[in-house]
Amino acid sequence: MKLVHLLRKALFRSRMDGMRDMLRELVYVNRTMVVIEKDIRESRPAPESEIRFVVVDNSNLKEYDGKSEWRIVSHYCSRGARCVMAYRENSLLGYQFYTRENSFRDLLKMGISMGKDEAYLFDLFVFPEHRGTDVPRIITGWTFNHLVSEGISKIYGFYYSDNIRSLWWHRAVLKCKELKRIRVNRIFMLEWTDSRTVANL
Repeated sequence: MKLVHLLRKALFRSRMDGMRDMLRELVYVNRTMVVIEKDIRESRPAPESEIRFVVVDNSNLKEYDGKSEWRIVSHYCSRGARCVMAYRENSLLGYQFYTRENSFRDLLKMGISMGKDEAYLFDLFVFPEHRGTDVPRIITGWTFNHLVSEGISKIYGFYYSDNIRSLWWHRAVLKCKELKRIRVNRIFMLEWTDSRTVANL
């Protein structure tokens, strides 16, 4: 159920980033969503021999049942997304979701229809103790190379313009191309943009 997922995600966010950031994701008015794209064919991951990667989808999801991050991963992977998870020994450092499904809700909201060689990346997460290190670059670089091996040449994503850390990441580090800006509003389960209202179910 979407409401249960939303609450779990909010509680997880409050533990990782504090109550203020959690509330900012649940209620906002006139926030600007910046939609981006990037050609990833020349991407190379940063070297890191101690980090291993696992790609989780609906076929191997049950192997991760019971782990602290499992419920968030389960929610998306059971809906057609995949999750790239980065470990050092048995410690999870972070993860990145992606999907190739055009029916994914974010894509409908942004008005994007992907081609067969395109993917949508969302919810890059790195645990606080690994932020400010090379871990986000390594996860992203590995994900890009993995997608290229699957025949993907371009990715889409978005960030909110008031999220300075995310803005810097997409502009200065990933060097993404901005496609459009969409005004979005959210009050818990109800979301609306300039052109449409959507129940977040």
